[in-house]
Amino acid sequence: MKIKRALKYLEQTYKLGRKLGLDNIYQLLNELGRPDEAMKLIHVAGTNGKGSTSSMIASMLQQAGYLAGFYSSPHLVKYNERFQVGGEMISDEDLAKYITKVKSAVTAMVKRGLTHPTEFEVLTAVALVCFKDKGCDFAIMEVGLGGRLDATNAIVDPVCSVITPIEIDHTAFLGNSLSEIAGEKAGILRKGVPAVIAPQQTEAKKEIERIAKQKNTPLIHVKVPKKAIQSADLTGSVFTWNNKDYKLKQLGSYQVENAMTALTVIDTLRQTGEIKITDYRMKQGILHTKWPGRLEKIGTKPDTYIDGSHNPHGAKTLKQAFGSVCRDKRCIGVLGMKEDKDVPGVLEQTAKLFQHIIATEPNSDTKHSAAEIAELIKPYGIETSIEPDPIKAFEQARSMAGHDDLIIVYGSFYLIGDIREMVVES
Repeated sequence: MKIKRALKYLEQTYKLGRKLGLDNIYQLLNELGRPDEAMKLIHVAGTNGKGSTSSMIASMLQQAGYLAGFYSSPHLVKYNERFQVGGEMISDEDLAKYITKVKSAVTAMVKRGLTHPTEFEVLTAVALVCFKDKGCDFAIMEVGLGGRLDATNAIVDPVCSVITPIEIDHTAFLGNSLSEIAGEKAGILRKGVPAVIAPQQTEAKKEIERIAKQKNTPLIHVKVPKKAIQSADLTGSVFTWNNKDYKLKQLGSYQVENAMTALTVIDTLRQTGEIKITDYRMKQGILHTKWPGRLEKIGTKPDTYIDGSHNPHGAKTLKQAFGSVCRDKRCIGVLGMKEDKDVPGVLEQTAKLFQHIIATEPNSDTKHSAAEIAELIKPYGIETSIEPDPIKAFEQARSMAGHDDLIIVYGSFYLIGDIREMVVES
């Protein structure tokens, strides 16, 4: 099956699959010979920072000489991004090959009268088949949504579980309170498997600890010293962890917290004897981590950044990163959000960064209209334009900006993915 047909099949799974707990993904992995048993697994849940933390873990493992697979979602431009081996996304040829193999297993399931898996279940199986075929030593599996009933939770026991910061998000699926959401995320905890927990709000922390006690899960809470950051600017930051200095290229104080979570994971694996790694290799792993779409610089003259700040916590980070910069120069924002996101909460954190915001719409079936976003910007008294087409909105921002100004495209990953693809291709 060629890549075009493979991708068309994925589109069909979106329509065919139905979410009915973990039975389907268990059946699919069994049909494939349990590819998850071929490597050591690290399972990562949370609301914010899953991708960044996971990419740092993968980078450090690679620096130590291990071949690491990394499964993430969503993608910015193409499905291949979700499947990384050795720090590189897989080829179209490989993606088509692994989708074909999983499709054959799905066909056999359906013939036996079983329900067709969902798109995410198929993708999760593709990741594990890929990582087994590539001979990965480790696979970092990022949860898609929640944790307890997420397809990734069908894997065999990992060597470490990770929960990054939890916030109110996806309330239609996970619950309306931090406690409910934390309960879903903590569904990935396993008996006897160490779990590294990033700093959490009290309500979320208590729920995680309650479930960990029930499951007999040892918890390692990440410690973030108040004066950990030694320096920070638009080239990155230097921070201290365990009395050693680390250089981080990713922007934002929250990325330092993500780095400390990743370092705690690697240190835990070192202590449990799962890996051998020097402090130098840990430093190199943090330094060379790449994770697109998060406070990422994609252009100059004017300086242009993209950021997937789609909830208030992420938006707060955007404000922290650019607050002082935007006081000294003209800043233009391009904002587009999906329908289930907290636009007022995001604007509360970011609106005052900008002299002008162009309201647009991500390429998604479920989205806030540009007019709706513009209406929500009005109370801040900021100049606002409405341009539903995201490419035209970005072009408008570039035509308005001088060489010394700043453009920030933020909100939905669908939006920043389209802009990133356009800029990279040009």
